[in-house]
Amino acid sequence: MPEEKGFNYPEIPTKTVTRKLFDKRTTFFTVLITVMFVALVILQLVVKSAGPAKEMERQGGPSPASIRWTPEHQRKYAQTLVAKGLKKEAALAFADYLREADLPLSERANTLYTMGLQYFEIGEYESALSAFYQAEVAGVSGDIKAELDLKVVTCLEKVGKSFDAQSELEQRTSLVKKEDSAARGVVVARIGNEEINLGQLFDELQKMSQMNPQLAQSYRSDKSRLVEFLRQHIFQRLLARKAKKLGIDRQPEFRKQMEDIMDQSLAQVMVQQEVQSKVSVDPADIRNYFEANRQKYVEKGKATVSHILVPDEAKANAILKELEAGKGFAELAREYSLDATTKEKGGLLEKPITEGADFVPGIGKAADFVQAAFTIPAGETGKTPIKSDKGFHLIKIHELTTSRPLSYQEAQQRVAYDYQNQKAQMVISKMLQETLEVERVQIYDQVLMGEAAEEKQE
Repeated sequence: MPEEKGFNYPEIPTKTVTRKLFDKRTTFFTVLITVMFVALVILQLVVKSAGPAKEMERQGGPSPASIRWTPEHQRKYAQTLVAKGLKKEAALAFADYLREADLPLSERANTLYTMGLQYFEIGEYESALSAFYQAEVAGVSGDIKAELDLKVVTCLEKVGKSFDAQSELEQRTSLVKKEDSAARGVVVARIGNEEINLGQLFDELQKMSQMNPQLAQSYRSDKSRLVEFLRQHIFQRLLARKAKKLGIDRQPEFRKQMEDIMDQSLAQVMVQQEVQSKVSVDPADIRNYFEANRQKYVEKGKATVSHILVPDEAKANAILKELEAGKGFAELAREYSLDATTKEKGGLLEKPITEGADFVPGIGKAADFVQAAFTIPAGETGKTPIKSDKGFHLIKIHELTTSRPLSYQEAQQRVAYDYQNQKAQMVISKMLQETLEVERVQIYDQVLMGEAAEEKQE
């Protein structure tokens, strides 16, 4: 048997293939799967969100377009905050409502007033003032105008602007004419190139009113005295400048005076802060105060008067006979009156006189003159001469109104102002007593009284 030869298959070399981690095919399928997965997730979310809306629409509910927060929702939200006593949050919510809602001016004004009330009740008086003034400009309704006026005056008092508060009080209650209240920016004087405006002058009066309110009010109520106050203020500033140039502000005596003034100022600030924190105005208390003090709130009668001033009673009686003979009062005044300021005007006084006063404008203290004026009917002349420090007067009445009590609505602002001042005095008195007790102050009044008695005997 023939010998078999062995057969060896040739070795086939191993084919080595190097593959990339992300070749084109792998990358394609990866991106495709990712996109399909994201699309599936989005589709599921859309189906879930559309489901309730479709169901609501099918059942007659709101459409998807109406499911949003509207200005009306914001208004109800703000009112809810008011009901829950969240004043600050309610004010901010009303502010958002006003920004979003397109409202008529009347509704905007009332909303601003409501917003202001929230700030007022939490003591943010600057923000309250801003809202109240906006409400007024927008045209707040008449039924709350009086209350708004009261709140404005109170806010000004609370932020330490009692002089401006008094000015507002007078404007809003027609106690002075509108033209008497000028804008704070009006220039009233100049020192070289430096201007002084009415607002700065009022601020100086405000400082004075903290120390001497009666004097400050007297300057403010009389225009001629206000001019004199301005002159004094300018003179004081010029003297201060000169003193600094001379180095007086660096002298020990001056520095000691400044320390005393600072002590007084700090004490005044403490009192003011105490009053502001403890004095509040309750409408019910204001009404009760009015009822208990009705006699204070009266519109005084006014009389427009002409007079003839003569030196003695005999001359006055002689002129009365001429009047009875038919001569005109104005003609006789121009002929005989000693009052140089009125005789050319037929004796007419520049300003009306006020019932119950003892002062006659242009004449001075003359209580009998005032009393006689309100016993003579309008259009008639008095039958007897009236004596004053100036001489004897014959009086003719042109127009006459008698005093009448004011209603609560007419006097409300004045009542609130008086009531607040009364409460402030009570707070100050209590503060004084408590401070003396806490600091264990002992005042030996018997010593002082004893010295006073000795001086009196001497």
